Order: sequence, then C-alpha cells, then structure tokens
Amino acid sequence: MRAAAGGAHASTAAAIADRFRFVRRHVWLWGTLLSAAIAYLAFLGPTEALLPYMVRNELHASAGSLGLVFAAGGVGAVAMGSHGQPRRDVTFMYVTWTLATLAVAGYGLARSTAQLMLACFAFNALEVAGTVVWMTIKQRHVPATCWAASRASTG
Repeated sequence: MRAAAGGAHASTAAAIADRFRFVRRHVWLWGTLLSAAIAYLAFLGPTEALLPYMVRNELHASAGSLGLVFAAGGVGAVAMGSHGQPRRDVTFMYVTWTLATLAVAGYGLARSTAQLMLACFAFNALEVAGTVVWMTIKQRHVPATCWAASRASTG
C-alpha cells in the first residue's frame, strides 16, 4: 500500500486503486466476490419475490403464514450463526453456499406453508453459516492496514 505522509492515502482514488490491486492478487478474495455477485443476482432477487407470491397465489395463505415462513428462516440463521470457525473454512463456505443455492428449489417444490418454512429454514441456516465464515476469513486474511487506510481516506 502506498501511503502519503501521516499514513493516509494521497487521494481516495489512490486508496481505491490500492484496494483493487490487493483483491486482484488474491484469487480466494476476488473469486468469492465474483461468485457471490452472480449467485445473488441469479437467486436472491427471484426468491424475494417468489415467497410472497407462493404464499398468496399458490397456497392461498395469509400474511401471517408468510411471517411464519420468514420466522423459520430467522431461526435457521440464528441456529447456524452461533457455531465456531471450521477447520477448512473456504471449503466449508463454498459447500454451505452451494447447498443454500440448492435449497432455493424447496421454495418452488413446496406445497404447504410448513414445507416453505422448512425450505426457508434450510436456506437461511446454510447462507448464514457460509457468510459468518466469509466475514471471519476476510477479517483474518485482509491486512489491517487495508481497513485502517480505507477509513482514513474516507473519513
């Protein structure tokens, strides 16, 4: 990282360029960012519209039923978010995110509110498990100077 006097970057543009160079040098970082961007575009948006549609138009259920589906997802997220860091963290992250992506199929296959709740529980549990590991990996492997310098250049 090139820094100006006092440790701050000469400009915000230089700080951004340094961050892009750092990401480009680390395949695990840019590969994960790219795959997550594609995955979110491919399934997260559609699922956000699919669940309310399924509950209302396919199951002819109420907003309360949709609330139960979302609550089941919240329970799954809390349940998986409290586990420790796995030994093979990158492998674990990709496996859980892959399984979460496959769990989205449960939304389309569900024929009852209980089945939607199960699919939402599985999806959120797996998604959060991978995301917690991802955030921990970033904190451990991206140098503190990147975080400190980016705060100094924007603040």
